[in-house]
Amino acid sequence: MHFSGYIIGITPGRDEDNKNYRMRIKVADWIRSAGLCPLMYDMCSDENYIKKVCSISDGIIFSGGGDILPYFYGEHGTDNCNGIDRQRDLFELKLFAEARKRGLPILGICRGAQLIAVGLGGRLGRNITGHSESTHTIIAVENTEIYRITGGKAEVNSYHHQFITSLPTNGTGIISAADESGTAEAVEAPNGSFCVGVQWHPELEIHNEVSLRLIKRFSESVKNNQVFNKS
Repeated sequence: MHFSGYIIGITPGRDEDNKNYRMRIKVADWIRSAGLCPLMYDMCSDENYIKKVCSISDGIIFSGGGDILPYFYGEHGTDNCNGIDRQRDLFELKLFAEARKRGLPILGICRGAQLIAVGLGGRLGRNITGHSESTHTIIAVENTEIYRITGGKAEVNSYHHQFITSLPTNGTGIISAADESGTAEAVEAPNGSFCVGVQWHPELEIHNEVSLRLIKRFSESVKNNQVFNKS
């Protein structure tokens, strides 16, 4: 396998007693399939650490995991929430802000899509039904990254119960795909460097056509990013 030398940071989760980091091996496999080099981050929200890891990364993938603490999207309590990890939320939101400021390409997977939405000022719902261990059709908005990747429609897997409900109307982010019931399935920032979040898990189906197109498009955005391009 040929590696291009481009480093892709991956945010990890933690086990229930917070003693060990965890990351799906399939995420790393999916990244390597595009010739990129995966690097798992430490979950440290120190400003200097975040600046340093951004400076050595060519792109970032926000991985799947537990629910985001409602406090971070303007709500209270933790009813209908699972796997809350405040330290992870704080780290990832700071990392997202720094990565956007630096123009790093960003891809979010499931929870990662929700993290992008919250980072852009959006809100989440806590307990949708019919989206756990299922599949459904998504319909993409024209003239978006997801539309170009899917061709407008795709069948995807689903493993979530927290979900994106809204984004600010100031144009910083858009819901770029939804299922047939109108539930958001992808989010992206239309301005600046590549920034896309998908509500499904493409790494579980790395030979699926949409998964292949998605990692290829992310890889292209990394390699074409003139600010951080490494020779």
